[in-house]
Amino acid sequence: MKIDDFILKLKNLQTVCEEKIMQIVEKEQEYITDLNKIQMFFDSIQSDGKKITKIKSPLEDSWYAKATEEYHKGKSFSFKGFSKKKIHGDPYHLKDTGQFFSSFNLKIKDNSFSINAKKLDIQGKEIDMEKNFGKKIYGLSEENSKILTNEILIPQLVIFLNTNYFHD
Repeated sequence: MKIDDFILKLKNLQTVCEEKIMQIVEKEQEYITDLNKIQMFFDSIQSDGKKITKIKSPLEDSWYAKATEEYHKGKSFSFKGFSKKKIHGDPYHLKDTGQFFSSFNLKIKDNSFSINAKKLDIQGKEIDMEKNFGKKIYGLSEENSKILTNEILIPQLVIFLNTNYFHD
């Protein structure tokens, strides 16, 4: 490769990388939304790293109530092969029927993405989890953003660049 060609490729590198990263994001949608659900289920945290709380009463209502525990009578809620119960005093993990977690999706726009879920229909009643718990339930925590970058985006981008971009 001539030096002029190499310099021209380098000038276009940012655009090429941005496009490829968004292609990877689109391909890895399930992995990305699973990271969001994992941080909710296992750590009970939202995208800002704070515990999941209800909007109406964030100080006193950030855990399962005794009535919730009694209602579910020891029922287990499973995700990715692990189970949890709704025990009084435990922080919210937002897993119940599975309808909420299964409705997660990724919206890709320009050079970014956002995670969303559909409103729930439970026994004819519409439930908006975002309205109850806030927008920060969607999105990756700093730790999961690093996992996405270091374990998915960078390795796949390096492979792409080595095989397609800097290849003679």
